[in-house]
Amino acid sequence: MLKRLAKAKKVLEVARTKGIASGKAPLGAAMVAIHTAGKLTNDENAPKDITSLAGIPEATIRRMYDDLVKGVRSELMENIQDLI
Repeated sequence: MLKRLAKAKKVLEVARTKGIASGKAPLGAAMVAIHTAGKLTNDENAPKDITSLAGIPEATIRRMYDDLVKGVRSELMENIQDLI
């Protein structure tokens, strides 16, 4: 879990520098970053598991995930070794 949280922090940093996290609910952005980090480390949590922790609708997690991945994909792919 700590490895995933460290990766989630990096995902959020990339999103912040690109302005993608701007205007998003902080809790939602954090949950999406954890979900994304889980996918990167093959330690996935389904959006419904995350929603039970955060009280955020699953559709919101999925939508925010799609926005995040579209916005940071190129930079994440350039730095994938740092994230894994």
